[in-house]
Amino acid sequence: GVVGTAPIQYSLYDVKASDGGDAEIFKKEITVRGGGVMELPLHTVLPKGRYVVTLKVSNDGYSELLSDIYTFVVK
Repeated sequence: GVVGTAPIQYSLYDVKASDGGDAEIFKKEITVRGGGVMELPLHTVLPKGRYVVTLKVSNDGYSELLSDIYTFVVK
């Protein structure tokens, strides 16, 4: 978890795609919600591949990058 002064905000910072993935499409389709919950639509146009996500966590005057913290595999 992340400890800090509320409210803590999460946002997509970067995506690396491999194995046929398309990072630009992934960036358009991903939603980052409170607490760092990430959602992709059930019906997606993402090509099969591997997507590695970096999130930015911030609050009042501070921020930190969580590099390569999640990996999505689309089959």
